[in-house]
Amino acid sequence: MSKETTQPGTPISLTFEQLKELLASAQKQPNIVEQKAIEAEIQREKNKALAVRELGKVEEERLRHKRSSCTHYRFPMTAGERGGHMAPRERGESMLSGQLHSQKLATAICCRCSMTWTFRPTEQEYEYFSTQGMKGIDIPDPSRVIASSVAGV
Repeated sequence: MSKETTQPGTPISLTFEQLKELLASAQKQPNIVEQKAIEAEIQREKNKALAVRELGKVEEERLRHKRSSCTHYRFPMTAGERGGHMAPRERGESMLSGQLHSQKLATAICCRCSMTWTFRPTEQEYEYFSTQGMKGIDIPDPSRVIASSVAGV
């Protein structure tokens, strides 16, 4: 492109290559307003990612606290104001329920914290579970537990 100055409205001639270079250079650089908008969007994305990360940490800590502090027992509903609230271990109603899979396998779950125990029931437990169900059972003996976990973790 020549460096000659022309009056506004005066036609100029450009080759295809010159036009292509001119358009490419104009498209490469965003103007100041666009640049500020791009930087603001990048900053918003960074802030959003930080917030999501912090919320995830808070939620993980809340679940960890809930699991570690659960006694798997509650006060009976007849206990008045405290009815339904967490009770000290081995006192109150059991929050465990479960499913009997076979004579050699059963799963118990705490309805408060979602802790599960997969265990081998004794013959007496098998008979009781198959006739009465598993609602309100006690925590299985650790020697018979095959696996334990928390749902969702």
